Amino acid sequence: DTIITFGDSDILLTPTSSNTADYTFTSSDSSVASITTTSTNTAAIRNLKVGSAIITISQGEDANYQAKTVSYTLTVNPLPVTVTPTATQSKTYGEADLTLTYTTTPALSSSLNNSSTVTFTGSLSRTLGENASTYSITIGTLTNTNYALSFTETDYTINRRPITISAEAKTKVYGATDPSLTYTITAGSIVSGDSASGVLTRTSGEAAGTYTITQNTLTYGSNYDETYQEEYLTITNATVTLTVLDYTKVYDKQFIESSNLSFTATGLVNGDTIDSLLGTPVYTVSGTATNTVGTYSITLSGLSHPSYNIEYVGANATITPATLTITANTLSKTYGDADPELTHTTIGLISGDTFTGTLTRTVGEDVGTYTISNDNLTYGNNYIEVFESGTLTITTKAVTVTA
Repeated sequence: DTIITFGDSDILLTPTSSNTADYTFTSSDSSVASITTTSTNTAAIRNLKVGSAIITISQGEDANYQAKTVSYTLTVNPLPVTVTPTATQSKTYGEADLTLTYTTTPALSSSLNNSSTVTFTGSLSRTLGENASTYSITIGTLTNTNYALSFTETDYTINRRPITISAEAKTKVYGATDPSLTYTITAGSIVSGDSASGVLTRTSGEAAGTYTITQNTLTYGSNYDETYQEEYLTITNATVTLTVLDYTKVYDKQFIESSNLSFTATGLVNGDTIDSLLGTPVYTVSGTATNTVGTYSITLSGLSHPSYNIEYVGANATITPATLTITANTLSKTYGDADPELTHTTIGLISGDTFTGTLTRTVGEDVGTYTISNDNLTYGNNYIEVFESGTLTITTKAVTVTA
């Protein structure tokens, strides 16, 4: 009996004998071993597949020898073939699998000594799974019944899918509620059916300024290789309007004092009050004689706040006339004398103020009573003047008679 390996070279049959009759050669299974007669008394056996066949050599009788038959079993064993998956086979999460490749020893498609070539049916496979991870490449359905396969499993990698998550810039006005923090995918793509979990956040703070928007818990999961591009939330200044209150006082010869002036604020947010403003209010009253009766504009400055744009609205300060009562004095003179100075008293006069003009009286020099009235006497526009008249009495003159 003979044992060979699939793919071995042909076996040559060259029997010899003293018998001169021709030989015949047969195979019990020509699908395993086929016989080709190469000459009258020689043949070649070619292995065609794994299995066994009985090879029979027969020789007829001749004049001197009887016929003779010899048989033996030819066994064709599988050819040892090593299948090695190509190293570092991989794909990106979400993509379709590529055909798994491999090399063999003997080499794929190489010719064997029985004129066959190294071929397979079926294909390699891998362990199930579509998440980014490492999987084993297995023999799958790859086969050839004429081979004894030796296979070593190799890793197959599903790589994480690269994406870039880019935050979108946001703004709000100081004191307003934060806008929703949003983002876009600016590089790569999301596999259909996948969605994000978690949220973006920003660095804390409510004063006007710039705050970084961070990734926080936002993610598409472990199947993605995420690059995060930060952006910023800008808090812009709110506007607060500071309005000076109108101010009125009665003339007192004193300049308008800042301590008597005040303002209101409109637009304060976040619990801020006037006391939250920085600096000292500075009131400016227009004009050079702001201690006299008139209307003067008031402007405000000197205040600030890092989170507000401040708008000032001015007002008016009004000094109204004081009430002044002018009372002519009651006077007298003797008939024939010159008039005394016509004098007066006042109620409500501010110290230091003086008058211009004079009083006058009704005309007459005879004994009697004459009314003293106001000719053009005045203390000026700072007063509302009330005049009360007086009298000048001319009395009789004593005459001395000498006899």
